[in-house]
Amino acid sequence: MEILLAVLGGSTVAAFINQVGEYIRARKNHEEKTETKEDEDIKALKEAMKMLLMDRIKEQAHLHLKEKEIAFEDRKHLHEMHNVYKVLGGNGDLTPLMEEIDELPTKLLNK
Repeated sequence: MEILLAVLGGSTVAAFINQVGEYIRARKNHEEKTETKEDEDIKALKEAMKMLLMDRIKEQAHLHLKEKEIAFEDRKHLHEMHNVYKVLGGNGDLTPLMEEIDELPTKLLNK
């Protein structure tokens, strides 16, 4: 009888340990999927921010190129946006446009 209880008790403990292991694996898989979803969301947000920056830089640069001059602060702001664009993975498409901006004369502000 004691042997039977030991065998049954051992089987119960083994089954319990197995179930705990399955639970831990399931939680880990769920967390990995959640992290993957969060990573995808962050990637999408970065891509959206990059596209918005590209659009804004192009819009402002073309405005200043049309005016054929640019204020110091505006040039500085465009460069700051361009630097963030590059950090987010910008591919260099805006570099020639920024070079044109740098060639513009600085607008003198009336005080």
